[in-house]
Amino acid sequence: MGTGYTLTASATGPATGTSTAFNITAGTAATLVFTVQPTSTVAGGSITPAVEVTARDANGNTATGFTGSVTLAIGTNAGGGTLSGADRSRP
Repeated sequence: MGTGYTLTASATGPATGTSTAFNITAGTAATLVFTVQPTSTVAGGSITPAVEVTARDANGNTATGFTGSVTLAIGTNAGGGTLSGADRSRP
């Protein structure tokens, strides 16, 4: 992603042409991925490093415009544990 890209066309004979500048941005969020996986910890302890989830577009780019809420839950929970923590959203 970025700004100010141009394309150049060239061939044998005619003069080279250059496009006007354009920008490339990420698409809308299509999936959530764990960019920092959870690690084992003791009951009552913190998971270190902190778990991180990132919204990605259909091409795998970070969906920088995503502002939705993300909820984490324990999937397999035979012991009846709870999950708590603080929102560490990035702007």
